[in-house]
Order: sequence, then structure tokens, then C-alpha cells
Amino acid sequence: MVNHSYVKLITAATKGMTGWETFASDEVLQAIQEINTAVWEGIDPDDGWKYVFSLSSIIINKLESGDPVVGFYHPWSDTWIITGWVLKSDPLITSVELLTGDWLRKKGTPPFDFPPNWILKKTFPAESLARSFAENLALFEKIVYSPEGWRVAIQADTNQELLLNYNYPAYMANLLSAWTIAMDFHDQESKSPGLPELRIAVQEFLSAGTKGQLQEALDNSKGTTDTAKRQLASIPPEDFEAFTTIYWMADSKYSAAFLSFAGNSEQLLSLFFVNGWSGVTLDRVDLFDLLKVRLSRLVCLFYQDELLDGKCPMLT
Repeated sequence: MVNHSYVKLITAATKGMTGWETFASDEVLQAIQEINTAVWEGIDPDDGWKYVFSLSSIIINKLESGDPVVGFYHPWSDTWIITGWVLKSDPLITSVELLTGDWLRKKGTPPFDFPPNWILKKTFPAESLARSFAENLALFEKIVYSPEGWRVAIQADTNQELLLNYNYPAYMANLLSAWTIAMDFHDQESKSPGLPELRIAVQEFLSAGTKGQLQEALDNSKGTTDTAKRQLASIPPEDFEAFTTIYWMADSKYSAAFLSFAGNSEQLLSLFFVNGWSGVTLDRVDLFDLLKVRLSRLVCLFYQDELLDGKCPMLT
């Protein structure tokens, strides 16, 4: 029943406020209205919630208790929506909080470093994203099972002033930044530094995929593992049309694009390029599912693939 309810929530949320209006208690719905004012300033809340839920992973904890806690984690902005539920004949959301990742990491104790944690990590982008995702999920589970309860553990009720004046503005800034970056990629008029070249390179990769002609590009991408090559070779050509770019980054040396498959925000294709005077050159391709990533698996996923001859027991 509860899993079905969450699917209904996400489906409704893509239509805006409907999800909250369907499942939230009167108290939570009032809080959401206040959040709309604090977070979605100048933005239609329907559009805001639609974006957040469409690219968030659902993490369910304490399902066995009858009072589960469900987190909606948006990895690109490193932000959380945490909801407390009561399972009755009609499941009800009785508590909600919107948090930056750093508020969760520091359990509501300043100082905070609000920019997305995975962006701050000075490692390979796909690894940074996966590592930050795994760390967040592990911490979320630990907080949810805190003896004092998750709201007490993160000081959600005792630090209301910090939540309102610091956390919410940072939450909005991070979300809007990620949202703008995604829209920028699909705006053909945008000339952000490095974007026109990256956009062309991504389109060429997908076009080659739809034609069944990826082999040359993969052979020339020095960092792509044999396992990734086999995974990509197994994708039907027509499926490459279902990949959509949801985040990108570029500097003077490197460019990267992250694509989701068929609207599934956890199934990701990562394209990493080296920038040169003649354009961008594909250096590495990764295909992975965020919800299957855990800290113990990261080494296998990103480093030891070749040593294990393409076989990764921890990922099977």
C-alpha cells in the first residue's frame, strides 16, 4: 500500500501541488503554502515541485513501523524533502522539511557550506556524484533511525530561524541553479562558455548510438571501461532517443554531461570530455544506476573494472 502511495504522490506531484493536496495533513499543507512563499519566490510553485520530484530519488525508511519516513533527494542540487507519514486507511503526510544537504550533514549546526557537496569534491564528476549520493543515503538512514527521532536529530524545530533565514534561501538557490543549468543546455540560443561545443558533442554521441555506430567513439575514449562498453553495446539503438541531458558542466580543460534514461532520474549516462583547441574529445563514458550505488561499490564501479576483467561481484 505504501509503495503504491508514493508512486501516486510522484505522479500527482508532476502536476504541481496536487500531490501535497492529496496526501498532506492540514498542518503540513499550511506549511507547504508557507514554503511556497519562502522558496518559490517569483516562480509558480506547480513548476517548482514538478521539477524537484521529477529528478529526485525516493528513499523509504522505517516502513516496518507503520510511520515511515520518506526522503526525496535531488542529487544535482544536493537538497532533500523529508516527509513523515502515518499509514491509515488513507496514507497521510504528517511532517515535512526542506533541507540542503549540508544542513543534514551537520544536523542543523552551523557553520554551513551550502553549495552542492558533489560539486565541491575535486574528483571525477561521475564519481563525485555517486559518492555524494551514497554518503547522503547512508546519513539519511542513520538520522531516520535516531532514537530521538529525525526532526530532533536535525534540530528542525529548535533552529527555525536558521531554517527560514539561511536554509530555505540556500535550498532555493541550489535548486534554481541546477534547474537553470538543465534548461540552459536545451536552450539552443544559449552560448554559455563551453556549452555550444558540448551540446554538439552530446548530440553526435546520441546520434551515433541511434545508428548503432558507437564502437569507434568508445574505442577512442581512453577512460571508458570494458564493462561500460559492453553495457552500451547492449542498448538497442532506438533507446538512445530516450536519453535526455539533465545536468552539464564545463571549464577550460574539461566538459561533462549527465543524461537520464526515459525519465528515470537514477539511470544515468555520464559523458566526460577533454577540451582542446579543435573542440571537445570524448574521454570516458559511464552508465550506472544511482540507487544501486553504495560506498562499498564505488571502488569497483570506477576503478577496478579492468583489473577484474569486466566482472564486478559487488555490482551483481
